[in-house]
Amino acid sequence: MQTRRQLIQWVATAGSLCLSPWAGSQTAPSRALLDSRRLRYTVSGKKSGIQYSANATLDWRRNATRYEATWSASLLFVFKRKQTSSGSIANEKITPQRFVDEGKRIREASLDPKAQQVRYTEAGPAAWVPGMQDRVSLFFTLPSLITAAQREGRTRIDMPVTGANGRADWEMDIGKPETVTTPAGTWLATPVKRRVAAADTAATLWYAGDHNLIPVRILMTEPDGTFLDQRLDGQMPLPNLP
Repeated sequence: MQTRRQLIQWVATAGSLCLSPWAGSQTAPSRALLDSRRLRYTVSGKKSGIQYSANATLDWRRNATRYEATWSASLLFVFKRKQTSSGSIANEKITPQRFVDEGKRIREASLDPKAQQVRYTEAGPAAWVPGMQDRVSLFFTLPSLITAAQREGRTRIDMPVTGANGRADWEMDIGKPETVTTPAGTWLATPVKRRVAAADTAATLWYAGDHNLIPVRILMTEPDGTFLDQRLDGQMPLPNLP
C-alpha cells in the first residue's frame, strides 16, 4: 500500500509541472498563443522499480481576452488528478489569476496583479511578481518566451512559477531542435529544460507543431532513476470561450 501511495504522489507532482490551425475560431489564430484545443497524452514511467502507464489531457480554451486551461490525469483506474488555470490575455501574454489543484483535497492560489499579491488556501500570502505563471499556464506561455529568447540570442529563460502552496523561480535552458517520436507522430521539436540541483527533479519539455506551440513531450526525472514521460497521443479542436 505504501508503494502505491508513493507512486500516486509522484505522478501527481510530476504531471503538474503538453498541424495546421483549427477552423472555426472567433478570432484569427495567434502565432504567440495556441488556438483552443485538447491535447491527449500517453504516460509511461517508473517509481520504486514499478513500471506503470496512464493517460492525461491538457485542455486550452481562449478568446481575445480570457483563457481557461486544465491538466488532468488518471492512473490504473485508482487515481485522478486535475489542475486548472484561468486568467486574462492582453497583447498575446497570459496573466494567471486563479490556480486550482484537485486531488484528495482542493487547494487554490489566487493571483492578484493589481494588489501584487498571491493568496493560498493552505499557506500565507506571498508577493506577486510580473510574468508569474502557474503550473498549468506555463505550458502555453513558454512558446512565446522561447521565441523572444531566440530572437534576442538568448538560450535561457527565467520565470516565476506558482503552485497551490507557494512559488519557485524556474531557470530553463533552450536546446537545439531534435527529433521526438510520439504516438501522434514524429516531430522536429525544440527542447527547454529546467535547471535544477543534482538532488532535484528535472523537467524537459519539447515544443513542435503550430509555430512550436504544442508541448509534444513532457519528461520528468529524478536522480534515482524515477521518471514520468508524457507523449502526445492526439488532439482535437475545442470551442473558444464565449
